[in-house]
Amino acid sequence: MSAAWQFYTSTLLVYLGVDVMACWGLNLQFGVAGVINFAFIIFQAAGAYTAAVLTLGRMTPTDFQRVRSWYGRTLRATGMGSPVSFRYGRSRELIEAFDELARADAVPTDVAAEVSIWRPGGGGPPMVVRFPLAFARWDEVAAIVRARDRNFRMTGNGMLQRALPMQGVPVASSYENALDYLYYLFWTRYVNWPSTAHRSINVTSLEVLAPALVGIRYVIVEAARGLEATWLPTVLEWRGYRVLEIPGSNTAGFAPERVMFGRSVAEELLLMRRPTFNPRRVVVLSEVDRDQVGIARLVPARWSRIRIVGQSLRLEAASKGRTLVVLPFKFSRCWQPDWRGRPGHVLRADVGLIGVAFDDSTDVSLVWSAGYGRLQDCLHSDAALVPAARVAAEELP
Repeated sequence: MSAAWQFYTSTLLVYLGVDVMACWGLNLQFGVAGVINFAFIIFQAAGAYTAAVLTLGRMTPTDFQRVRSWYGRTLRATGMGSPVSFRYGRSRELIEAFDELARADAVPTDVAAEVSIWRPGGGGPPMVVRFPLAFARWDEVAAIVRARDRNFRMTGNGMLQRALPMQGVPVASSYENALDYLYYLFWTRYVNWPSTAHRSINVTSLEVLAPALVGIRYVIVEAARGLEATWLPTVLEWRGYRVLEIPGSNTAGFAPERVMFGRSVAEELLLMRRPTFNPRRVVVLSEVDRDQVGIARLVPARWSRIRIVGQSLRLEAASKGRTLVVLPFKFSRCWQPDWRGRPGHVLRADVGLIGVAFDDSTDVSLVWSAGYGRLQDCLHSDAALVPAARVAAEELP
């Protein structure tokens, strides 16, 4: 029995058990009348399941040739053996053979992309291919899935990506960050640039400046790939993986000395993509915030410190003039500042991060707050940038 039929049969058995218990309950509550009524419902459901099985249909010759082509291309790409000659009448055996290759994660990316958008004709095949890359229409998504699967096989845990927060280790590529369009644009069009992974925040290039700006201290790479970044110190190596340290990470706030202004989100990203852009020395702001900064030359901070206190971010810093500190947290107009002493300004810096401008010294707590009534104004202000972000995404693919 194929895997699809096993799943179908087990589903029927589970529902049968539920129906038996429900029928018993109705019998206790309503007597014979409840049993008769519920029996009618069960027979209707059984008829529907039977009709569904009978209308599955057979695989069409076109679909059979397509699947056979995928099977042969996968075998040739992996060198796992010579393709077996399947006849049209053996379509189920063909799909089961291809299913085995898919479960072994042996399907090439180009074949994975074709399978992910395949819509079989004639009712489709009589079983479902358990394809692990069913959503992989882009190479970087396929690469992430393969890396995740390899991580589980090699280490037995999920520490490569999603499981780290469960151990109290914050990660830059969390689901929370992925929900923010501006942070996503900042990551995919700057942090990953110029790599081909321009749609994912789960991977990053090993160019030091971009990950450092986000506040990343460590990156996890396969040992073979880690050899490409020999300038990064290795903190840990285990079972084919290396933990590399990003020097000078933005954990206390970057305090650049020079300001560049962009008239649009796309222009801001282009300024950040310049070879001379160094986020430790230069900050990119929106043209609309020019008046709040006032000058193009800033004074570097003598010292600065970032702390997470409860549900707020607290920045303490001192300098000898006008200073702007870039925090490694995503920007929103909903960050409400509580200034201790002389107030400053909270700005959108480097496309999607928080910038705090002040004179001489500052001690400010930022609390994210939004809701109904007047508290929703900040959400409308954030949403006002969506059209500009869309234009930037189209102009900088």
